[in-house]
Formats: sequence, C-alpha cells, structure tokens
Amino acid sequence: MQIPLNMFHWYIGIPVVFFFAVRGLMSAHKTKNRITLYMGISGLLFTLCLSLYGLPPLFTTDSQILTITTILGDVLQFLALWVMWMAVARIYAPSRPWLRRLIVGLDFLLVLVGVWFSLRENLTTPVTLIQQANGAWQINFGFSLGYEIVTALQFMSLIFVAAKFWSQARGVSDSSQMWRLRSIALGFFIIGASYLIRPLTNSGTYNVTLSAMIAVGIVISGLFVFATMFLNKKTVQR
Repeated sequence: MQIPLNMFHWYIGIPVVFFFAVRGLMSAHKTKNRITLYMGISGLLFTLCLSLYGLPPLFTTDSQILTITTILGDVLQFLALWVMWMAVARIYAPSRPWLRRLIVGLDFLLVLVGVWFSLRENLTTPVTLIQQANGAWQINFGFSLGYEIVTALQFMSLIFVAAKFWSQARGVSDSSQMWRLRSIALGFFIIGASYLIRPLTNSGTYNVTLSAMIAVGIVISGLFVFATMFLNKKTVQR
C-alpha cells in the first residue's frame, strides 16, 4: 500500500466530505432548503471524486488504471463544483431566476471545457505513481495552465459560499452555530484560495505545500463542526 504524499489531502477529505454530504442531505430532507440540498449533493459527488482519486493508488501503480480513475474523478469534481455554483446562484440571486440560469449555464460550459482539458492532458501524459529516493510516493499528472485556470474558476464557488456563511454568523446568537458557520467559511475559503493561487505558481505539479493547505481547510471545517455537534449532544444529555 502506497500513499502519494503530494496528495495526502485526499485521504483526509474522503471521511470529512462524506460526513458533510450526509449531514447536508439529512438537513435538506427535513428543512426542504434548496441550498443545503445542493451542498449535500456536491459533497456526495466530491466524496466519490476523492475516492476515485485516492483509493486506486493505494493498491496499484498501473498507469492506465490511474489515468482512467483520474479522468473519472475530474468529471465528478467538475460536476460537484457545478452543483456548488447552483448554491451560489441561489444564495446571491434568490429572486432572479434568469440570472441563476445564466450562472449555472455558463458554469456548465466551463465544466465541459474542464473535462476536455482533463481528457486531452491525461491521455497525452498518463498518470504515474513513483517512489522517490527518500522512500516517499508521489503521483504525477499532466495538466496545463488552462486546466488550472478552469479549476480555479470552479473553486471560486467555495469562496462565495464562505463569504455568505461568514456574514450569516454575525447575526447568529447561538455560539455553537456561530462557530460552526465560521469554521466552515474559513475552511471553504482556504480550500478555494489554494486553488485560486495555483495558476500563479506555475509549478506543473501538485506539491506537498498545496496539499497541506487544502488539508488545513478540510480539517478546520470538519474539526469545529464535529466539536460543536459533540458539545451540543453533551448539553442535551445534561
């Protein structure tokens, strides 16, 4: 079993994002809130995406298998972020259906462009998993600046959602709910910003620093949500 060190955030993200997805879908079922439903669906797609990215490298170094699962993971990632843009459109244009349709439609075109980049570049430069001299494993992808820009634009949706959650937290009287909203907002902002600055680095590969930044965002969101839920449960039991 080999874990690619430059993408270790995958393995942190799988359980945390799955938890968010389940919580979101359960909450949406109770409240009929469309935004929560979108975020739950997005989380579920992200869980499948991260699983396709992260699980195959644990068991194989076969470049063909890793390339196929990476392409499928990319498709699910872009679809997850497309659904997240649906949430953004609902948040910022609640009474303007034409604007919501425009945002969602334009982003779907961006999804198609992203999938095209993924197909072209992964088939041209297949994914490889190699062991470095120090014994650490690293997974390498072939992707261009165009792919990075499309991905950055897609992940901007997290920053828009983060801004809304942070502003909502100011008007919440319950401290646990306030910290939950702020932790999710901060985590989303860190993850979104990590992908936004990626095209500026022009490094041509994912490095441990970028993976660490994304992992920090995931942990911040998950840790505070778990903590506030635990404290609320203890309070109810008392």
